[in-house]
Amino acid sequence: AASEHARRRGKLGFECEAFADDLHSIAFLERRGFVEHARFRQYGLDLSPGRDLDPEVPSGLELAWLVERPSLVAGMYEVAAATYPELGGYIGRQAETLVEWQVYELGSSNAMLDLTPVMLCGAQVVGFSTARRLVDAGTAELRMVSVRSEWRRRGVARALVQAQLGAARDRGFRRLVVWLCEGGPAGLYRGLGFEPVAACIVFRGPLLQRGETHGSPTSRPE
Repeated sequence: AASEHARRRGKLGFECEAFADDLHSIAFLERRGFVEHARFRQYGLDLSPGRDLDPEVPSGLELAWLVERPSLVAGMYEVAAATYPELGGYIGRQAETLVEWQVYELGSSNAMLDLTPVMLCGAQVVGFSTARRLVDAGTAELRMVSVRSEWRRRGVARALVQAQLGAARDRGFRRLVVWLCEGGPAGLYRGLGFEPVAACIVFRGPLLQRGETHGSPTSRPE
């Protein structure tokens, strides 16, 4: 039914995920022509009371919070428009307009504006980080860290995440998690104490033909 609906909308295939240790689901997908596209690993950090979480803000920069200064949204979007295309795929298209970006990054009911730090150089936004609330009330997920290319490797991303860790603990969260693509900035999070806790595989595969449940479908994704 999903294949028929997608086909009517002009789609040629699906993308989906399975946990790396879920052999049953992986076999289900592979039997239907799905192939591995990417791998992600989840890292987690317990927010123990004794952990030092004060952000190390680079010299000359200012750390602000979106919930206190909503006018920073326009500057955040400028950063997103310059950096999201680097990620490619679906995420790379989410900053084509201000409205699309706001809906994607800030419009969800579980987006936490009070855990959204913004880094400033004077009046210019040079980076930001977002987070969302998970079903587990004690756990929050770091969602996006975005820094202008000319400000990278200066401690901006580290300070943004540190600020989120402290704010999350102050708001009663016991744990933070983040998903990273293999080859992503794992060193940043490991340096803050995050440890790997799970892994998933992203698959891409074809739409099923009408009445088909197994076999080798001929319709392939782009």
